[in-house]
Amino acid sequence: MFHVAIDLGASNGRVFLGKFSSAAPEISEAYRFANAPVFERGHWRWNWAYLRSEIRLGLRKAAELAGHERIVSLGCCSWAQDFVMLGANGAPLENPICYRDEFTRRLPQAFAGVVAPADLVKRVGCCISPITALCKLKAFREKYPELLQKTKTILHMADMVHFDLCGKALTDWSFATAGQMFNIAKQEWDFDLLERLDIPAGILPPVVAKPSVIGKISPAISPHPALNNVKIVSTVHHDTSCATAVLRPLAAGTFFISLGSYAMPGLVLNSAQWPIGANPEEHSLIGIADRRWALFAGCAGLWIIQECCRLWQKEGRHTDYEHLAQLAGKSAYQGIIDLNAPHFSKPANMVAEIKKTCREAGFAEPKEIGDISKFVFDSLAAGFEGSIRSLEKAGQTPCKKLFLIGGGSRNKYLVRQIKERMGCDIEVGPAEATAIGNLMLQREVVDV
Repeated sequence: MFHVAIDLGASNGRVFLGKFSSAAPEISEAYRFANAPVFERGHWRWNWAYLRSEIRLGLRKAAELAGHERIVSLGCCSWAQDFVMLGANGAPLENPICYRDEFTRRLPQAFAGVVAPADLVKRVGCCISPITALCKLKAFREKYPELLQKTKTILHMADMVHFDLCGKALTDWSFATAGQMFNIAKQEWDFDLLERLDIPAGILPPVVAKPSVIGKISPAISPHPALNNVKIVSTVHHDTSCATAVLRPLAAGTFFISLGSYAMPGLVLNSAQWPIGANPEEHSLIGIADRRWALFAGCAGLWIIQECCRLWQKEGRHTDYEHLAQLAGKSAYQGIIDLNAPHFSKPANMVAEIKKTCREAGFAEPKEIGDISKFVFDSLAAGFEGSIRSLEKAGQTPCKKLFLIGGGSRNKYLVRQIKERMGCDIEVGPAEATAIGNLMLQREVVDV
């Protein structure tokens, strides 16, 4: 008896097959595909038709891998903020704009006259950042109002996958808390805030409060006969939040870093109360697994080295991540900078941007792949330490143990640098925390 987890990330997507013989699932990767924004109609966007096609191919491969054993459920998790706008007929109006696009630049400061950024954060939890779903909707209101008028509903990426398979237009609690539109005191969409910003609240989907079955795959649109009538489970759609299920019992004071394309250092809290020491420009309060809350300090992640790899691959150079970690360990390069700087968000050439920044900072220009890799990993480790220290201060809680989860936990060099900087007990893995958390939550709600 199998469950299927779709882990849709901002650099790649994976489809996993999982079964349980103990508390943790045995997982197999059925399919992996690349994901990258494309420049289309003036913006960096996600190619929904491509993602849909690749996900369905992955589901067919998962069904084939399962053989004669039954698949009983399926669920998808993805990154937050970006969404698809659906028209009255349920079809996408356009490809969704990527969070790395400058579409929302200068927000939320631009509507500070309506709601002060610091007050906004305490109201909805998310930090002062232009990448939130709220800022994106406000940008649509200002720049493309006619498109917003045509929109019947919006669905985040994981929500869109579920909608495509079972026709249910829903979101889950974790996504709602991450988008800057959910009132953390009232525990519902902040309709007053949306009205003040002239954003139509009617386009927001219903929120699934806890993991549950939301539908079944219709045989008419099923990617494979073995998936006909398989239950679609809304687990915890936000990938980082879903990954926290592997850290149960999620005791307050638990520190962790989810290491992926975007890194998410977090601290589990007792409640949704905004900590007195938290910084509105740095911290976000987001719902995690088991209806718990965590304070996050998002920062640059592995996307930076992934962008370097993309360029190196075009040159025919070896860019296996394990190989890069080995090269970094052999390099003598010295230099650390803040990779959260805006110019690292979406440069035309990441390698050139790194070299330029090092020169301007007075460092030697890193020329070899190993030097550049070491520079990136060392800078990431320094950034992670700074984020954890800020969470310690905000939560008035010392970090005595730190969990490193997600794909980046496989990078032995990076993990070693984090250990040296933190000087506390470090527990590493699982690397596939999001998929494992998804599978665990599916199992708990599916009545077979």
